[in-house]
Amino acid sequence: MAGILKAYNKVPALNTATVLLVGVEGIGKHKLANAMLDLNITFNLHVRTTTSLPLPEENAETRPRIDLVVFMIDMSKKNSFAMVENCVKLLDINYFLGRVNFVITHADKPHSQNVTLPAVLGLCDTYDSPMVWGSTETTESCHCLARKILTTTEIIAGCKSHVTPMLIRATRLPCEYSETL
Repeated sequence: MAGILKAYNKVPALNTATVLLVGVEGIGKHKLANAMLDLNITFNLHVRTTTSLPLPEENAETRPRIDLVVFMIDMSKKNSFAMVENCVKLLDINYFLGRVNFVITHADKPHSQNVTLPAVLGLCDTYDSPMVWGSTETTESCHCLARKILTTTEIIAGCKSHVTPMLIRATRLPCEYSETL
């Protein structure tokens, strides 16, 4: 399918990571992107933003490999959740092996929520991807959220020795131990 964003269709650039922020207008994507670029990091970072998937085909050859896709959901905007639900279906399944994050904003304001927490948790569970709570309202909270995303990005881009997205994913899975005699 032409509209599917492929995870491994390009060779990774050395010591470089590209993050794609996906979300509706007005939820702080650009503030978060700027906060990510402001932080002092040991690798080259490129941040792209979009309001929806699929990405346009006309610049596909010049587009860098996308290492991490971050879906932003504003719990006070129902269209934000609906858009993410539709866009997540347009990702290659390989992204769901540790290369997708869901960022949830306005979760601390239950009186203004138009999206239910069980719906968001269900989406994260369906795609077996981590969720990060945060805010883009203040500079400090935006930088904190950016730091959380960049920690994951550094691992995904291969800038951390001996740590892979699959190792991180494996540590999050519940472990059942049963001894048979």
